[in-house]
Amino acid sequence: GLVVASTRSSGLVAIDNSKFSAQAICADCEEQMINSAEFIDRNLLLIASNSGLYTYSFLNRKMQVVTPFASEEITCLLLKKKRDGCWVGTKEKGVYELTFTESQSLVVVRNISKETGLSGNSVQCIFEEKQGTLWVATLEGGIHKLVPAENYRCTFYQKEQGLGNEFVKVMLQDAEENLWLGTYGGGLF
Repeated sequence: GLVVASTRSSGLVAIDNSKFSAQAICADCEEQMINSAEFIDRNLLLIASNSGLYTYSFLNRKMQVVTPFASEEITCLLLKKKRDGCWVGTKEKGVYELTFTESQSLVVVRNISKETGLSGNSVQCIFEEKQGTLWVATLEGGIHKLVPAENYRCTFYQKEQGLGNEFVKVMLQDAEENLWLGTYGGGLF
């Protein structure tokens, strides 16, 4: 199988598991600070970087900016469970929901930001539960629960609601559907 990794000096590299050899695959990525990446399909990679949101085609070896996010710092991204779109976290404008068109283009569906209920616009990580509930952690502290059936109404959790450390960097769900939070300086809980 093929593993794709981001590096500090070579951009994206492809690592062949059978030979454990690495090869740079995207010259345009070499100057990018890549924060996250997701495969849209086996030939198309979505890349979140400090200088924008991009797609990279393995077929024509071209990188293209996703227009509404040119020069926007993208902190994280998450392919939706239904694989019909993605969530994009930004440093200054909250989180965006995008859907894929027939031609694999991306269309903005909604923006959830400080103006619509987040504690701040600097998104650290995004997690989607199996049933579609979205969790968003912001640099300003705390986590936000957004329920699709309630038009993504925002419920905010911080220390006052029992959150041990408000600065969450990563969220995971175990087999029993418990949500685990990795924090800055506060450990895992």
